[in-house]
Amino acid sequence: MTITYHDFTHLEPFIKNYKGKLTEGITYNPSNNTLLWVDIIKGEIHRVILTKDDKGERSYSNHQHFVIPNETIGVIYLTTNDDIVLVGSQFGIAEYHFSSEKFQYKLRYDSQDVFKSSDGTYKLRSNDGGVDSNGNIWQGLMGNFTIGPIDDGSLVKITPNGDFKKVEKSLIPNGINWSKDGKTLYWTSSLELTIYKFDYDPINQEISNKTPFINFKQVFPDFDSPEPDGFTLNSKDEIYTVVWSTSSVVHFNTNGEVIEIFKLPTNRVSCCFFGPDNELFINTANINLENDEPNDDLGGSIFRLKIDDEGITKNKLKYPFQNIF
Repeated sequence: MTITYHDFTHLEPFIKNYKGKLTEGITYNPSNNTLLWVDIIKGEIHRVILTKDDKGERSYSNHQHFVIPNETIGVIYLTTNDDIVLVGSQFGIAEYHFSSEKFQYKLRYDSQDVFKSSDGTYKLRSNDGGVDSNGNIWQGLMGNFTIGPIDDGSLVKITPNGDFKKVEKSLIPNGINWSKDGKTLYWTSSLELTIYKFDYDPINQEISNKTPFINFKQVFPDFDSPEPDGFTLNSKDEIYTVVWSTSSVVHFNTNGEVIEIFKLPTNRVSCCFFGPDNELFINTANINLENDEPNDDLGGSIFRLKIDDEGITKNKLKYPFQNIF
């Protein structure tokens, strides 16, 4: 099939005068028209209100920047209260209130033996994750920034009652989404260079029939390690995923075939999600994750693509939380 290539290598960042370290988890909340993302390494949550300028072009206002000291934040979970989100953090799932800037753990991994290494110590942090239609959190856990990917990494299902179940092992568990009918789960294992798909039973809330869906070494044979990272689906269940170290966002059809590739002006793209009006918002990462040396790369910026497609909305956790959440 013919692949369409789009050159956006001269695209300017959407958020002006902002350059993060490792931005991730880009999320759109339609109930208050806000765009949210995190900076994993800096332990930051960001939020802007999406607006239009005098010419009707996309703009934003009120860039809020919240810092959680001594934390890493991997993912944002929306709730039915726009002032409150849950976040996957270094030591567990935490609740964050924007108005009071209060951060409080609801559930800690490091108190559970199942998440400890063979030497009895806790070495993990939250990476990407998602919420299913039943209110379960499917959280990716990987080695913390001190040690990097380790064999203890896994995809974990956390029920609203706080029960844990390790679902899959993965050095870097990443993006996760469900089909429109809720019966297929798509999940990224980055270092396997693969997006898998599973049958998902909404009644018993379990997955089965794990199948490799997209192999990224086949898509990018000239790259040593084309790692799929965060992704989203459009309204036709087609995948849009970023691919770390390739400057690319790739659009696949429901057969896992490449439809189009969007090239961006920075090497490390990390996540994407649809906002309003067929706009795709994209996280990127600084080329220097290990130090703060200045560079001309635009990594760490937020980008916006206007494309002819419509995205999904994320499941929200019901607030007030009935059980542990």
